[in-house]
Amino acid sequence: MKLSAKSNLVYLFCFVINAHFLHSQSVNSSFGKVFTPKGSLRALIIYAGFEGFEEREEGADWKGEANTPNWRHEELFYDKEEQFSRSYLDTNIDNISKFYYEMSNPNHPLKLMMDVFPKRINIDPSGAYNFGNLNRRVIEKIKTEFPDFDWSRYDSRTNSPNYVFDNSNSLPDKKPDYIIIAYRLRKSWSKLPNLSMLNWAGNYSVLDGLYGLEFNGYTFDGSGFTMGDFDCRKGDFKTLFLHELAHELYSCPHYSGGALGNYFYLASGGSDMMCPWRGQIANAFERWLLGWIEIKHDLNSYKHNGRYRLRDFVSTGDAIRLKIPNTENQYIWIENRQGKSIFDRNIWRGQLYNHPIGSKGIADRDKGLNLYIEEVVSQRDKISSGLVYDLDKVNGLLPINARGNYDFPKPKKLTHTNHSYPYEQQINWNNPTYWFEQGLPNPISGINPFMLYRNDMDSNGRINADIGPFGEFNGMKDTESFQIAMEKVKDTFLLTYGFIGGQNQDVKHRHPDTFIKGDEAGMSFNPVLINRPRYHREHDSIAPYYINGIYIKVLSDKKGVVKLKIKFNENNIVNDTRWCGNIICKKIEKAKKGYDINIMPRVTLTIDKSGTINNAKQSHINFISSTHMVLDSGTVMHISRNANLKIINGSKLIVKKGAKIIVEKNAKIELDKISFLELDSPEGVLYK
Repeated sequence: MKLSAKSNLVYLFCFVINAHFLHSQSVNSSFGKVFTPKGSLRALIIYAGFEGFEEREEGADWKGEANTPNWRHEELFYDKEEQFSRSYLDTNIDNISKFYYEMSNPNHPLKLMMDVFPKRINIDPSGAYNFGNLNRRVIEKIKTEFPDFDWSRYDSRTNSPNYVFDNSNSLPDKKPDYIIIAYRLRKSWSKLPNLSMLNWAGNYSVLDGLYGLEFNGYTFDGSGFTMGDFDCRKGDFKTLFLHELAHELYSCPHYSGGALGNYFYLASGGSDMMCPWRGQIANAFERWLLGWIEIKHDLNSYKHNGRYRLRDFVSTGDAIRLKIPNTENQYIWIENRQGKSIFDRNIWRGQLYNHPIGSKGIADRDKGLNLYIEEVVSQRDKISSGLVYDLDKVNGLLPINARGNYDFPKPKKLTHTNHSYPYEQQINWNNPTYWFEQGLPNPISGINPFMLYRNDMDSNGRINADIGPFGEFNGMKDTESFQIAMEKVKDTFLLTYGFIGGQNQDVKHRHPDTFIKGDEAGMSFNPVLINRPRYHREHDSIAPYYINGIYIKVLSDKKGVVKLKIKFNENNIVNDTRWCGNIICKKIEKAKKGYDINIMPRVTLTIDKSGTINNAKQSHINFISSTHMVLDSGTVMHISRNANLKIINGSKLIVKKGAKIIVEKNAKIELDKISFLELDSPEGVLYK
């Protein structure tokens, strides 16, 4: 969703009023905002262009004066009800109508059908100042050229349930249910139909500019959206449609890589309707929120410790949600992604073949368990039309990479002269490409290729961040965030494309990005299943990570059915590990022997300074704050025989009053000369 300043102010005002209205009523996200996402709905797409600019066709799949784009409309939409039952779960059919039908099963199937207006509508763009002006001109021209056009075919419901009623079986209301206007336009054209278009947002999830317009007894209320900066490539059309309709269905914020919000790091993309880099599906959170599935296992404490079974997520809707301790509304979602659906595939698979020469291109996504952290909506009755503007919800999804988190030293930029392959074959979607080399494991506060790398790449003493009245929620401006596309693998730099999942097929020896049989995650592993802290711009600081006892082990995978063990009170550290960042240890409910951290024999826990950026201003060396770890009152760290606790590189461990460290025989606490162990009371360390 992109909005011009004027449209944005109107849209914001509408949302504020709407959010206040909803606050006083009983709401349910499954009712939908613009329409209830179930039952049958027929929509209309109007293709539009500009008088005198029919010759503009740079990079477009929509040539000259063609009525519609080159690809056939029926490749992306159905227009008959019987087509849905015939194609359900047919892995050879990939279109938008089938997508919604498949994702909305098993609970409430949605049959979204689409017609195309019979003629492309060319208008005069002069004097317009946003797409709302153009939209009005399009409908007014239709009114002139097709005065008898029958809108009743597109009016089967009472519009805009706004989460308070189910409109799937409601009565017509003399307002078209859903209209899309798609313009044949790319703002990168050397000559634009209207120069002011450069300052317009390209696409937005409101069909603006039509309020009060009457046409054969029908009026328009903004139900639909505009495709503005777009020249209708088939793949772009599909992803953009899913994105904009997600905004419409539940006021979806840019939560998987589109904007920073109140976080320091952001995803490089997601596997969802907002940003479908790693699979063009509706994820479990989205399907649950829209009422399409129920959560198979909704777990929140040690009482739910046990073994669980997950079938293929897309075809069955099976999913697990884990409440992250010490957070208000953060969850880890688990999906078993087996690639049985055509939508559960990497949309970039097979592309960039021979780039560089000899490469097999981008692979399909890995099968296995998908995990991600979500902090958007905890319950269906917590939905709000203001989500899209809530900076605590923006960037509220973060995928967890099974390969773990690491420090990445500042990379080198790929140039014409520093690589053996021709530079033109290293194109990364016109983005700068850097050589990334994986550093030390940093399972709590490190990053992975599913996240964008941030650093002061222009060496101006600060790391840029979204600023301004709308930038924080409506798109990335200059955040100095970069995709991890080229990595050092066995002493060779390769285009791994790790940021979109589905590695380069030449990189076969690495662990997949998904969790597979034998994988473990938790306090003793990489990654640690930890909360996702907020970033405070005014203080240039990241809030604490809270140590918890969540532990997951993948036990088996038989014919695509995965069994896993889940615990909420696993306190043993059984592997040498390194913790960095702003960390607080609180009580782990029902942890064994009452130990909140139990360092097992011959294991070393190292408290170390992070090698991953955690400040935007250079108030700390290399934009990295020292590590501070706190044992909160009542917590116990146990260091078993022959185990070690190391505090190094200026790190500090603070033992609050009422907390303690129990040190067994032959166990050690080691500090270097610049690190600290701070005790709030003398009994903070107990030697046995």
